Amino acid sequence: MRCRAPSWLVEEDYTVIKGAMMLKNYRIEIDVRVDNEDDAAIIDLAKSRYQSGSQAWTEENGNRVSVPGDEFIQDVESALLELIEAAFRAAVPIAEPSAFRCGPISDVAG
Repeated sequence: MRCRAPSWLVEEDYTVIKGAMMLKNYRIEIDVRVDNEDDAAIIDLAKSRYQSGSQAWTEENGNRVSVPGDEFIQDVESALLELIEAAFRAAVPIAEPSAFRCGPISDVAG
């Protein structure tokens, strides 16, 4: 297997060669405008989706324990990530996403 740095470290794509199969990374960008008044509704929607889907896990005292939605989704950024990841995995189950990122890029008056 040969590859360059993962795409979350650098801006360029990389290719992994496994036998005769080549895998390529693609970047998908989405800008989302969210009204501050909608933050709570987005967080609640993401927590509801998280609780009904596959959840994150952690280890406590040697036991595998699911992370509750209130701990996993604490702000609008983590809520948007949860919703986008769930939608992507449902729409394209044969593709494996390597990274999801979210953060404010600017304030928009409106």
